[in-house]
Amino acid sequence: MCENGVVSTIMQEKAKQLYLSDTYLFESTARITEQGKDEKGRSYIVLDQTIFHPQGGEQICDQGIISGDLFMATIVDVKKTPTGEIFHYCELDIPESLSGVEVSCVIDKERRMLASKYHTAGHLVSGVVEEIAPSLKATKCHAFPGEAYVEFPQASPVPEVSTLQNRLSEIQKSGAETKIFDISAEDFEKRFYKLPYDIPGRQTLRALQIGEYPPVPCGGTHIKNVSEIENIIVKVNSRKGSIKVSYSLYS
Repeated sequence: MCENGVVSTIMQEKAKQLYLSDTYLFESTARITEQGKDEKGRSYIVLDQTIFHPQGGEQICDQGIISGDLFMATIVDVKKTPTGEIFHYCELDIPESLSGVEVSCVIDKERRMLASKYHTAGHLVSGVVEEIAPSLKATKCHAFPGEAYVEFPQASPVPEVSTLQNRLSEIQKSGAETKIFDISAEDFEKRFYKLPYDIPGRQTLRALQIGEYPPVPCGGTHIKNVSEIENIIVKVNSRKGSIKVSYSLYS
C-alpha cells in the first residue's frame, strides 16, 4: 500500500490527468485555466489536462517545460491541492493574463521513467516480501530514488536478504506484466481483500497489479513490464517493531 493511496487513487479530479492512462506520454497540449502565486510567492499554472505527475508520498513529481507563443516556463515542482487542483510551479515568474492560452507541455522523459521504475519496484518488493512472509503486510512505501523503501509492521521473522533478492530476480527475468484498472471499492473488496481504510460512498479506485500478485490501489505511474527495471538491490532492517526493506535500482 502506498502512503497516500487513499487520496491519489479516488477518481474525482478537476483536470484530466493524462499520466494516469499513459506512463509513456511525454508530450501533450493543454489550455491554461488558472495562474497565480501561492502563500510562499511561488508562481504556478493550472491546466485543463496534464501529463505532469504531482509529487506524492511515494513518487517524485515530473519536471519539464510548458510553453506558448509568448512565454516558456520551466516546471520545477508539481503539487496537488486539497481541493484536487494540480499546481505546476514555475522556476521564474510568468506573464499575467495567460488564462485560456493553449500551451505545449514536455516532461523530462528520463525523470519520468526513473520515477515509474522505482514506483513499480516498490510494489514488486512489497508483493515478494508478503509472498515469502505472509504475516507481513506493507503499510508504507516511499519510492524516491536514493531513499526508497517499503515498511512492514513486524509480525514474523525478518525475511532473509538472499531469499528476497533471488525471488525478485526470478520475477524480473520472468517478464511479469503490470496491469492498471479502475474498480469500485466495493468490487475490489469482494474480489480481492478488505482495504485497511474506509472509502466514502461508492468511489472508484485505480488499481495496479503485477503479474499474479494481489492488486493494490495506486495513483502513480508504472512501467509495462518488470523486465524494464534495472537490478533491484535490497537491504533489510528490523527495529522498533517494524521491518524496513530499502531498495535501489542498478543497471
